[in-house]
Amino acid sequence: MENQRDIAKLRRWCIRKRGEGASVSDICTATQTPRRTFYNWWNRYENGGFENLTDKSDRPNTIHSTPPEVVEAVTAIRRQTDWCPHRIAGHLRKNGVSICHMTVYRIQRQAGLNHGLTKPGVKRTYRRWQRMHPNSLWQCDLKLVPPKWLVGILDDYSRFVPGSEHFAEGTAENVIWLWDRAVHEFGKPKEALTDHGTQFWVFGRESQASTNTVNGLVSSTSWEASGSPQRRGRSNGGSAPTTRNITDSSSTGNLSSTTTSKGHTCR
Repeated sequence: MENQRDIAKLRRWCIRKRGEGASVSDICTATQTPRRTFYNWWNRYENGGFENLTDKSDRPNTIHSTPPEVVEAVTAIRRQTDWCPHRIAGHLRKNGVSICHMTVYRIQRQAGLNHGLTKPGVKRTYRRWQRMHPNSLWQCDLKLVPPKWLVGILDDYSRFVPGSEHFAEGTAENVIWLWDRAVHEFGKPKEALTDHGTQFWVFGRESQASTNTVNGLVSSTSWEASGSPQRRGRSNGGSAPTTRNITDSSSTGNLSSTTTSKGHTCR
């Protein structure tokens, strides 16, 4: 193991050499010291002499400790009430004792009054959207690709794209037109997964006249296959699921009548 250099001795040697007239470049080359480091030592020498070249301790001059009476009050409250550190600190501050909740926590740990979890937390369960067969779940979404809107439909299992088209506007009519074409060519899926976009909300409302349905899942919201649309729970925040249905206009999955009856042009 190489011997470590005596930094204080090296600093004094560099300062003496500089005082004797040696150049900074020669000193830095001989000691393998950066010029910036040498000038830092030189400034410290000019401000405090050779004594200022010795590194001072970073230890604080005053070490603050919690008074014993405060420690006793924290432990007594913990044993009597079993309160958490936040509540104990708030109670003491109301009584004129300035203390932080982290200080209360450290006092509790040192006194052995911190009760950890007796068992691991319950593992969360996740609802997975993956399907095991083609046409079990289609995913549909829109994206603005200036100057047009890209509407795409993706089969969840095979990752096949049953439908994809650019439109001048990202409207519900265009979504219905693309969905109609994909259903006619590849068959009707069992479920559909979308987000809470207004196009899909309108899609569900405009298609409610028929009885033939497609079970859909809207993000954390599910669409049920039922004769009439219904909502249950809340539809924001991803909390309690909301259910609604999307319907088509014939037994073959044709959705074109929902658009032509209103006279809309989808392309």
